[in-house]
Amino acid sequence: MVMYGKITIILALAAVVIVAGCAQKSTGDVHAGYSGATITDFSPIAPSIKAGTPINFYLTAQNFGYADATNANVILFNCGAVNTGASSGKTAPYKCNDELFEKDFTLQKPDASFGLPGESREADITLDTGKTAFPQGRTTQTFSARITYDYSTSGTRDVFFTTFDNWREKGGSVAVPPLNYHTDQAPLSLVINVPDAPIILNTDEQEFTVGVSIRNTGGGFTQNKELNEIQLCYDTTFVAVADKGDFDNPSGDCLKIPKGSQNAKLIGLDNQYKDVDARFKTVKGAI
Repeated sequence: MVMYGKITIILALAAVVIVAGCAQKSTGDVHAGYSGATITDFSPIAPSIKAGTPINFYLTAQNFGYADATNANVILFNCGAVNTGASSGKTAPYKCNDELFEKDFTLQKPDASFGLPGESREADITLDTGKTAFPQGRTTQTFSARITYDYSTSGTRDVFFTTFDNWREKGGSVAVPPLNYHTDQAPLSLVINVPDAPIILNTDEQEFTVGVSIRNTGGGFTQNKELNEIQLCYDTTFVAVADKGDFDNPSGDCLKIPKGSQNAKLIGLDNQYKDVDARFKTVKGAI
């Protein structure tokens, strides 16, 4: 936050989205540009097998995002007639559609300052085909793997205020300096919508609206099409809540939408989204 005497003020607003079960699936493609955790390698050890012999896979998952991927695990599915086998990540036997690892794990984010890549996790998988699962001859089966994890993303945006007297002295036009605006790339994109023009303080408690737009741009999905939490934080020294809008009651210096709330549920099937907003007012005498 930067102050310019008693004439203008720049106020930073911050939004945080906490995602549950954000997922990306892969059948062998590498998603190195994906801004989250993803499966970078999922491939059979051999492209073909003899009837009745096991199928062996190698799998790698890695975090390319801007936050740690917590409570992560991987599920193998679309196994056809194959149901049991073994995974190097858990005690045998392994069953298709179960998690590959004994316990959920965390994939730490990349550390750009030290040039370190995001943490990865590997697994060797064996599936028993049996004598009749795939008849002798040419039989194909497309296996799939999915990584699930919890993730959070955040963004900040500045709002510019000016007094009515200053605005009038400037002839009804106030130059706005460059304002900070940042959101982390993530499986779910986050945009904070605030007035672009200066907010002119012509009353003791000037009101304005702040919106948060969330879009599922990662190609995966959220568990139950729901977010764990949405937070919209502000500096209580300068602004207060005028109307909580889509949010619950304030908690400290943040408005929150908790898991289970209707406003925490994403809308749509392929292009899931959620738009929420609230109104704020300046604190009398603070500016």
